[in-house]
Amino acid sequence: MELEKDDDTWWVFIVEYHVSLTDTSDSQGRTLKRKMENAIKWKWEHRVALYDLEETIQPALLDEWGKEVEMWEEDNTRPNPFESKLARMSLPTHSMNLR
Repeated sequence: MELEKDDDTWWVFIVEYHVSLTDTSDSQGRTLKRKMENAIKWKWEHRVALYDLEETIQPALLDEWGKEVEMWEEDNTRPNPFESKLARMSLPTHSMNLR
């Protein structure tokens, strides 16, 4: 059977193989399998949500952010692209703006 690493079947195969090699109880094996099945489901849901989000962002901005991530991974003294660039507003300041 030919499996791609990005194919969800790959992970189920790995778990089933691991459980068959280890001396785990049936309940441990079922728990591990259930957790992997949930993870696969959540991976798909998150992937769909990410694609939906990316559809709302200009491609040039996504490319720019991707480059920032690559530069940060090479040199983590650069600004972290995962941190918000917006200034945080304190609660008292926010309250004053509402008046």
